[in-house]
Amino acid sequence: MIEELEKLGLEELEMPSWLKELTPESMVNDPLPLTDLLENSLYYPSAGSDGTPIRYLAGNIYSFFYVDYCMKQEKIINDIKKGCKGYDLLAMHSLPAHEELLPEKWPLTASDRDPHSKEYSSLTFESWMVKDRFCIWAVFQRSADFPSSHGPERFSLLYLSAEGLTVFTEIYGKYKKVPKAIAVIQPGHGFGGNWTNFQDPQAIFPQTVMSNPDGQPEMLLHGGIGGIRFYREPCWPSYNKLRGFHMSKSYTTVGFWTK
Repeated sequence: MIEELEKLGLEELEMPSWLKELTPESMVNDPLPLTDLLENSLYYPSAGSDGTPIRYLAGNIYSFFYVDYCMKQEKIINDIKKGCKGYDLLAMHSLPAHEELLPEKWPLTASDRDPHSKEYSSLTFESWMVKDRFCIWAVFQRSADFPSSHGPERFSLLYLSAEGLTVFTEIYGKYKKVPKAIAVIQPGHGFGGNWTNFQDPQAIFPQTVMSNPDGQPEMLLHGGIGGIRFYREPCWPSYNKLRGFHMSKSYTTVGFWTK
């Protein structure tokens, strides 16, 4: 993780105090520290179970907020338990907080949200794509037999089964927070089940992110299935400074872009 940060020209930052002070007991018994989790976070809508942002940015970013309405809770729990190389699971908490995070009924028809998207008749996300409704919070701690050069001592992952635009407007917007980085990686428009195209800079999601009165993310992660030749340019053109590419064994490419 630290080696990956160096490749991107990013510094390892000090771990925030709220993360240092967490215990398995406080994660269960205390209120969810949502404003802390949002501060300087990475936001990843249509995340699946992709660990690329954590692998490359943990230590510069300590809080990762993943959102996807097409994943099953059992799958995410199993993937979290598998963990990351060199890390133990400090605690994992399944939160009964979904309605607290998103109190309004979010599954709307595509035509309600984006005039550019295909109209899906009267179908809603809830009726045809949503696998589960869940919210999971996990904190990982570096194993004792791994050195500090491997990665940060801890990092946090909040995973919410919900729709990406709604989470951004209703959670980041409500608390007037701006993610430090945003990931648009294989976002699944078309046959993937996403109702709008997160990559299209004229569509509602990027327009909402970039017009946020509280600010804009410092970094964009953009990529998907295929080689670098498919992702030589960022999907959102204002992020035009390339810091580096990552290509996984599964032939997925991710570019790291700043302004």
